[in-house]
Amino acid sequence: MSILIEDSVVLGINRDIKGNTIEVIYRVIGDNRKEQYTLTLMSDEVQDMENIDNLRPDGEYFYRQYLVAKGYSEFWKGNMFVEV
Repeated sequence: MSILIEDSVVLGINRDIKGNTIEVIYRVIGDNRKEQYTLTLMSDEVQDMENIDNLRPDGEYFYRQYLVAKGYSEFWKGNMFVEV
């Protein structure tokens, strides 16, 4: 989570196997505006951010890098030059 949002603390995780998504419930240390936020992690992107101000400027880029490096991304799916 710190790749996407600095000073975040994960409060809960809900995985949707059918939709291949993960909903993360979190709070930000020092943020008194709201008790908790949610965001949805997809296979190659971040969606449904309640507060886009929390997201690091390069957070989505690093998130995609992490997914590709770990093999979680669908970016290479169907590419005949890549062995999966």
